[in-house]
Amino acid sequence: MTYIDPIKQGDPVTAYKQLVTVSDPKRMKLVYEVMNVNDLIGIQVGMDADVKFKNKALKGKVVQIPATAPQSDVKAIAEKNAKSVVISVEDLPPEAAIGNNADLTIVTEKRENVLVIPKVGLRTYLGRDYVQVLEGRAARKSTWRKASFPLRKWRSAKGLRKAKRSF
Repeated sequence: MTYIDPIKQGDPVTAYKQLVTVSDPKRMKLVYEVMNVNDLIGIQVGMDADVKFKNKALKGKVVQIPATAPQSDVKAIAEKNAKSVVISVEDLPPEAAIGNNADLTIVTEKRENVLVIPKVGLRTYLGRDYVQVLEGRAARKSTWRKASFPLRKWRSAKGLRKAKRSF
């Protein structure tokens, strides 16, 4: 059993109310629960997931996100579904048990041929984004075209080569 409604003797029970959830341990799925719902932006059903369980790399797929979670009248289940992603893992080892932990990676955005800098390295003055580049012993401002990475700590660049030193 993975859920039991905390009703007491004498409490009213409505028709079709979920009281118990019984789970099959042979068909387990990984549930990733976040503290901040914004961390789930960009995750869609069908995306690939890399799972690391006890130093073994496994492949998985996203099978449920909050938008596709089944409706529930049980407050605890509804709250959990609102901030959870469910992953179906291929070839789950037999030693996997309910309550085990695993490392999970879901790539939501990937870019090629970009230079990534820390957010603090990007400066803005009068609407112009720039980074300071070291050329010889002098600092020069180089205009920066940033890509949109919402809610990330990093920004993408265009126009700077990797060989230049930025500070």
